[in-house]
Formats: sequence, C-alpha cells, structure tokens
Amino acid sequence: MYSCNLCGYETKVRCNYERHLKSTQHLKKIEETKCSNENQSVISDDIESRFKSMKGEIDELQRILIENQNNMLHKDKTIELLEKRIGILENSVEHKKQAVYRSDGNMTVNNISQNLNIVVKCFGNEDIKHLRDDVKREILNSPNMALRTLLKEIHFNTQKPEFQNIKWTNIQNPIIKTLRSDGWALDDRDEALDELCIKLVNFIEDIRDELGDDDCIFKNKSRIEKIDELVNILTDSDTNMTHECKKRQKQEKRALGRYLYELTRKQKKISD
Repeated sequence: MYSCNLCGYETKVRCNYERHLKSTQHLKKIEETKCSNENQSVISDDIESRFKSMKGEIDELQRILIENQNNMLHKDKTIELLEKRIGILENSVEHKKQAVYRSDGNMTVNNISQNLNIVVKCFGNEDIKHLRDDVKREILNSPNMALRTLLKEIHFNTQKPEFQNIKWTNIQNPIIKTLRSDGWALDDRDEALDELCIKLVNFIEDIRDELGDDDCIFKNKSRIEKIDELVNILTDSDTNMTHECKKRQKQEKRALGRYLYELTRKQKKISD
C-alpha cells in the first residue's frame, strides 16, 4: 500500500501514487505547510535588514565611483541600475508596512478606502475551482492560447483577487515579483516563467482528469494532439528535446512572459 501522510491519500497502484506526488493538490499542500511555519516577526526584520544592507552597498559604490571620474559612463549606468534595485526594495518594505501577515503565510491587504480585506495567497496556492466547465473546455481546445488564458483567468481575474500574486512591472528589467511566505520576492525572470509554466501545465492536466473522456472534451483529434504536444514540450528536460522542441519551448515562455507584463500593466492602470 502506498500512502501520502500529508494528503491522507492511499493507493495500491504505484503509478497512481507517483501521479499523486506530482499533482497540484499535493504540491499545494507542501507549499501551504511551508507557509504555515513562517514567523511573522522575522518577515519585516528580514526585509528591513536586506534593504539597509543594499542601501549601504549603494552608498559605498557611489562614493567609489564618484572618485573615478575617468569612467563616467560606467558610473552613471551602474548607479542607475542600483538605484532601480533600491527603488524595488523600498516599495517592498513599504508594502510590508501596509500589510498584515496571517499565520498561514498569506497576506491580508487592508484597503481602508473600500473597507475590504483581501487575502492574497502565496504564489503556488491557487486553484481553478472558480472556472466554469465551458471555460475549461475552451482552454483545452485552444492550445495556442491555453497558457495565457489560464494565466489571465487565475492570476488576473477580478473575481479572484486573492490569486493576484505574480507581476512583471518592467519588461526591460529581468525581475518578476512573486508573493512568497516572507513577502514579495524578486525572482529571476526565466526561473519565474519556468515555475509558472509548470504550474499552468499541471492545471491543464487537472482539467483533463476532471472533465474525463477526451472524445467528449475536444472538438477533434487535432486539438488532442496539439495539447499533448504543448504539455510534453513544456515538461521535457533539455537532454530529451530536439532543437525544434527547444525553440518552441522558448517561444511559449516568451509569449507567456509578454502577456504577464501586459496584464500587469493593465492591472496597474485600473488600480491607479
């Protein structure tokens, strides 16, 4: 008997057990467990400490660079990049001061003007319970837009503000913000998009499992083949992929990244 103590899942079939370990439900349980063990007081102290450390480095670099007048172009560029970094950290610290963290690692945003308390969940704690079956079928039957549609329906759905936990505010800056148990993290763009792709692909597989028979879901056999191809390309390792598959994978992630930036920009305009 194979059992998962975390989820209370049991099965006699090994392949079913392995599939459960990769399921969204199991991964979500792991993330929630991690979030619940965080210490509230450490969060603000850690961010403040990192901010002060970075500010000290900026001051020191500015002092050194100002002394080197023979390399003005390099100095200006370096200071500009570091000041942008400081700006990001300052925003993160300010966001901390305006937010209250619950014991489960989620964030309660106090919106005084609207008298609303919105609990924003940590990145990775989303679900698709709010999606109607017709929306799920349309996602599977539109493989070229499947990832982007899921991104919009999950992370930028006005009816689910608690899942608005990822954003890319500056397309020129390879940093994507994700809400983690210790606050807003500044993630490397490529790593964040890789993680986002895997989570969205898992939702695609969950939808197929939930809706059942492929013949009743897909409009034709071609749609089945294309969605299978998409899932395989985004989940295969580099060592198993052909040059064409690697190229397609890169294109899918770039398209997803551009759409993430567009949705973030639209969301900011609405909030402003």
